[in-house]
Order: sequence, then C-alpha cells, then structure tokens
Amino acid sequence: MTSNLLGFGSLLEKLDGIMAPPKGTTQEEVDSFRKWQDDDNKAKYYMLASMSDELQRQHEKMTSGHAILLHLQELDGVQNQSIRYEISRDLFRCRITEGLAVDKHVLNMVGLKERLESLNSFMEADLQEDMILQSLFSSFFQFIMNYYMTKQQHTLAKLLKMLILPYMQMKGKDKEAALIASTSKDKKFKAQDEQ
Repeated sequence: MTSNLLGFGSLLEKLDGIMAPPKGTTQEEVDSFRKWQDDDNKAKYYMLASMSDELQRQHEKMTSGHAILLHLQELDGVQNQSIRYEISRDLFRCRITEGLAVDKHVLNMVGLKERLESLNSFMEADLQEDMILQSLFSSFFQFIMNYYMTKQQHTLAKLLKMLILPYMQMKGKDKEAALIASTSKDKKFKAQDEQ
C-alpha cells in the first residue's frame, strides 16, 4: 500500500521475482536493475532483522521486500479488524455502573470512540450521542426526553457538561433520601425506647 501511494506499486509488482533483466536492455537499465535488487535486498534484510523470530520464519523465503511488505499489511489489516471488533463491542455494551461518575463514564465512551476513529472507523455524531444517552441510568429518562424534544445536538464535550448537572442533582437527592431515611429510623427507635 505504501509503495502504491508513492506510485511505485506497478513497477515493484513487475520487478518482484525477476532475477535478471530481460535480454536487449541497455547497460544503464541493467545497472538500474542491479541497484534496485541491492536496495530491495537491503530493505528485505532490515525488515527481517527487525521482526520477531516467528515473523522471520514466515517471511524468510519471500523473494523481495515488497512481498514482505504486502504480507505484513495483510496481517495488520486482520489485526486491525479484530481490534476494531473488540473496541466496538466494548462501546456498544457500555453501560454506566452504580457508583461510577457520569463524567468518567462518558469520557470512557469518548475514548473508545476515538480509538475506533484511529482505526478509520467513524460514527455519525447523532449515533454517538444516542449511544451515550442509551448507556445512562433510567433516572436520566427525563433529561433524555427533554434533550430529544428540544432537538438538541451538541458536541460530546457539551453533552458531558449538560449531563453533569442532572447527575449531581440525582446524587444530592440520594443523599437527602438516605438522610431522611436515617433520621426517621432514629425517631422510630427513640419512640420505641421511650415506651
């Protein structure tokens, strides 16, 4: 692929596997071919020297650096595909867990999305928002309804800022509910003690 980007792809494919220049070539062409062979061998040996033992065994019989490069690109494509699958699986299954702050949860999802983008796998902005909103607690239902009813669309950073306030309010209500429950228990126990 890199060679194709540089415009040498078809030339390398023609030269790949050729051991001698065709008959009837000029001395200049023969010299160029030999220089190409020397350079290709150097590239091949550098590539082999930088590989793990297993990769060296797989590539040592290949005739040129170009063949090695193509095979490595195929292997990398397969690896990228499995990495992309794992990241997207984690992203699609992502749900906020009890006790985890909403900002940490959203930042984790944004991080997964960015890792997918680094592998050239992109999602539309509205799908990104939907995934984040669907991963929240059911207590965010009112926020989500308001968000969709007002047809808002924001960056993920803006959405995160918008989610923090309702999260803090819910967190505060939980503390209030716990405080009310504990004070009512105290009163109940005091009433029982007095009897």
